[in-house]
Amino acid sequence: MIELYDISIGVVELEGDDHFAYVGDQPWLDVLERFVTGTVHPARAAVRQRSKARIQTLGRFSVNVRGSDVANAEWGSRKARQICKRLVAARGWPVLRDELCEMLWPDELEIDRLGARLSVPLSRVRRVLGGGVVADRQTVALDLGEVATDLEVVMKATDDGVIVDSYTGVFLPEDVYDDWTRGPRDEARSRFVASALRLGEQAIDAGQWDLAMSLARKVLDVDRNEDKAYRLAIDSCHRCADAPGARRVHRQWSDALSEIGLEAPDLDTLRKDK
Repeated sequence: MIELYDISIGVVELEGDDHFAYVGDQPWLDVLERFVTGTVHPARAAVRQRSKARIQTLGRFSVNVRGSDVANAEWGSRKARQICKRLVAARGWPVLRDELCEMLWPDELEIDRLGARLSVPLSRVRRVLGGGVVADRQTVALDLGEVATDLEVVMKATDDGVIVDSYTGVFLPEDVYDDWTRGPRDEARSRFVASALRLGEQAIDAGQWDLAMSLARKVLDVDRNEDKAYRLAIDSCHRCADAPGARRVHRQWSDALSEIGLEAPDLDTLRKDK
């Protein structure tokens, strides 16, 4: 919760996930404009919303500005794209300039001399996003008040349906071996799996067995060792009397577990448990 003082109405409490004026949620802009000018210009408010850059990182990386995808050539270099990706992974929190330099020039020993080189791709990121970047002498951050990301939707949504619909694949699949992708990738995937399984159980209870099977398959596409997804899929097959389907799913489960030295429960036992 953020508190601002508006001379016309006193203290204003605004919903938000942080208390930082320079990054993250920024619902204070309209209040500030009203305080300074006496009104909120609807055209400016509309432009702020319409011009927001949208970054996709789940399943693939792309940036859309004003309804058009940004072409690779507009980035100028792969380094600018990597900076943008790293800032998305930080989720609005500041990233040290030194860390960005180490990421872009890992073989350089004298980090202090890389500041000027960093400014070139960083300026390109600002240009592509139409702003959207907050920087000082030591850190750089993505301005989530100006830039929307699919990662933030998955991380902040409380509705299981929104999370499942928004999760379109692994976080930054081209960068899975970079350490800085691990945290957001695992958390986004965990939120998706939990939401999909809850929706799957609800579908079973509602007699929507095809939907339950579809959700189970989506989970297994991102985690082929998720036991609950196999159980959900087998339960769906049993409910609609699809014995061959249940056997196929059970074989897939057995094959997946055998690779890590484990065994799946007996199929007849799973049916009796229901």
